[in-house]
Order: sequence, then C-alpha cells, then structure tokens
Amino acid sequence: IKKLNEALENLIDEGCMQEALYDALVEKNVKLDFGMHPDAVNPANYDPRDESIKFKNNSNITSENLKEELFHAWQDAYYPGGTAQYGKDAQGNKLPGLVNIEFETKVFKDIARNLDYGCCYIFGDDNIPLEIQGDYFSWIDSIQKNVSLLDVEYEKWLNLFNQYYPEYFSLKNDNLSLPTSLKSLIKMSNCFKNSQNENI
Repeated sequence: IKKLNEALENLIDEGCMQEALYDALVEKNVKLDFGMHPDAVNPANYDPRDESIKFKNNSNITSENLKEELFHAWQDAYYPGGTAQYGKDAQGNKLPGLVNIEFETKVFKDIARNLDYGCCYIFGDDNIPLEIQGDYFSWIDSIQKNVSLLDVEYEKWLNLFNQYYPEYFSLKNDNLSLPTSLKSLIKMSNCFKNSQNENI
C-alpha cells in the first residue's frame, strides 16, 4: 500500500496530463481494486471485468505502470459499454478494437512525456526503420505544440503500430478510429492552454 501511494504521488507530480488523468478518474467517480497477480505475464494489468489493477510483484508498483493502467481505466469508463468488448474472448482470441485501445494508450503516454528527455514509448525499437522513428517523434512533437493535430495521420500510425507490434495486432474497430477518450481528457485539462485546445 505504501508503494502504491508513492507511485500515485509520483504520477501526479510527473506532469500535467498525468495529473489530469487522475483528476478525470476522480471526477467520473471511478473506483478501482488493486491487488497482486504473481503469475501474470505483464508487470501490471487493468481488467475491465472487475475494474481492477493488478501488479506482478512489488517492484512493478511504479508510476510508469500506473500511468498506462489508469489510462486503460479511463478508456473503460469513457467508451460506451466499456473496453472488455475490445479485449480478448474466453478462448484468448483478440477482439476487434484491441489494437485501437492499446495504441491510444501509448499515444497518451508519449504526448504526456517531456520530449527533452527523449521519445518515445513506441516506434523506438531496433527493428523499426530510423525514418519511421524520426517521423513518429516529429508527430508527437507537433501534437504537444498544437493538440489540434492529434487526428492528423492518426490512422497511419495506428496501422503501423498494428504492423510492428504483433503482440497487440487485431482487427481495427471503426468506432475507435480516432482517440476520442484522449481528446476528451485533453479538453478537460489545462495542459495545452497555449495551443488550439478548443479545436480538438
């Protein structure tokens, strides 16, 4: 519990979008269960079926892992019917829309970070051409300077994410073709008040 509280405090102090995410969850009265899952594959996981975040072990209780899983909780609260419909079926098969949900989360993390310390959470792997890495960095940088550009080339990068990250590959869901939960979070915040926030 102490590590969880520290991780949450660090998340809120990390940046404007991180604090906005926390505030949005509070405003929407989202209540989460936290626990441990030692047999999990991932270091942390949000489960929309019981609105829980579980960590693999104590060392995984970090602000970095919270950032991703809390955004998944925000998506679950924002999208009609929740995000379980975009996860996996009872047999473990990926449902249409999984890639949309995962990509939107990664974009949130990238536009929330300080690019002075580097970029990015995705498209920085060794198997990805340098041109694609540079173009993605430029796209994220352009969004930070003018969030109305969030929709520009979004589908292009979603398709590339589906191509280069097979662990998230799924059929796309047309209802999630744009990052509407992320755009809603930005509108609720004052993080980009010097850009054209009202146009997103």
